[in-house]
Amino acid sequence: MVSATIDWLTVSCMTSLDIGVCGLLNRVLETLRLSDIWDKFIQVGRDKYYESVYRYNDISILVCADNPKKLLKNGVCVRFSGNGLAFYQEHLSELGYDLRTVCRAWRALSVGGFFTRCSRFDYAIDDVCRVGDKPLLTMDRVRSSASKREFCSRLSRSRRVKGVSVVFDDTGTFDDSYGDTVYFGNRKSPVFCRFYDKLLESRQHRDELDPNLISWTRCEFEFKGLRALSVFNSFCDLSSAEGEFQQKMSEVFNHYLSFIYRDDLNSSRCTQKKWWTSFLGTSSKSRLVIPKYKPDVFRSISRWIDSSVMPTLANYIIKCIGVTAFLRNCFKYLRKRPSPRIQQMINDYDYIRRSDDPFSADSIADFRRLGIDPWIMTGAGSSAALEQDYVELVSVDDFSDFEFDVDCDWSDERCSVDSLLEDDLYDLV
Repeated sequence: MVSATIDWLTVSCMTSLDIGVCGLLNRVLETLRLSDIWDKFIQVGRDKYYESVYRYNDISILVCADNPKKLLKNGVCVRFSGNGLAFYQEHLSELGYDLRTVCRAWRALSVGGFFTRCSRFDYAIDDVCRVGDKPLLTMDRVRSSASKREFCSRLSRSRRVKGVSVVFDDTGTFDDSYGDTVYFGNRKSPVFCRFYDKLLESRQHRDELDPNLISWTRCEFEFKGLRALSVFNSFCDLSSAEGEFQQKMSEVFNHYLSFIYRDDLNSSRCTQKKWWTSFLGTSSKSRLVIPKYKPDVFRSISRWIDSSVMPTLANYIIKCIGVTAFLRNCFKYLRKRPSPRIQQMINDYDYIRRSDDPFSADSIADFRRLGIDPWIMTGAGSSAALEQDYVELVSVDDFSDFEFDVDCDWSDERCSVDSLLEDDLYDLV
């Protein structure tokens, strides 16, 4: 039986509103419906960019320092591991909500002066077989096809490897194996894929399993950055009940990686292997819709030029060739047609110059006064739908009267979260 699940989710919320970190945290907890179990979260330390880290049932909430710059740059970040998502969805079900509704409410916060992001989204498709079933996806098939290079991939490659990087991880002996995983692509790239024996992993973790299980193989894609935001928007906009989102993700999987027979010199025209088509339930392919550049490109590039480029130009280039020669070289480039990214910077400058701080907008009217639709900040496809979600799903009650204890003795070894974060947050996948 083929099933699908979200295996990791990282979202964050920033604001320029004058509400303090307590008000921002309370808004996050209310939107995610975590307010009633907040007292169960334990402060475990701090992170690189966050002042405090709280954790409960594999859900981590990272809170920035209480100053306006940190609230706008870092805000509050919430990380759900696979087990954390399972618990969280049960919690939402008890309250009469589902994950998709809460995610739509989270995205709609951008209409109210909050800026939300999804920086990581892991999606997994499992082939779970019991006694009498015939598995479609097996590690032997994946390993064999990968060894023979019988696959077509759009995943990023490692700089040291020609072609897509494939890594085999089969630690231990046959009788005492600690893992069986095949990785495709570059671990640091926006899209990364892995196949692993989930049944073997569950047995190592001593999880309670159905005794009739004979095979459980997982194909998991890890999306980061704008790709994660695109998948998050698809999850919000497509119906999960009718299988639209799962169908979309199967086509996205097939777009990035497909196993083929080498029956044509052009790999894109090769016949797709039947077991891979049956596992995904489709032979179609679909691209991710990458959101447009955010309207802060001009500002970020300007800061980089001021800090890194201008000192070199002033101290070396202009002193050597003179101002006249330097400007003559600049005019040559001004006559060229700007690239799409440069044109985006020019458009962004129109946004920036209308206000000293365009991110200070706290309502739909303020956004549009600056020429910015609220959906631009989230990558959502429709500002009208975003406004409707804000009205229907987001509470407008006062949320400023909220306090939480941030006192912690950082000299205590238990509060040194560096090792905790590495073990619990990053090695769970």
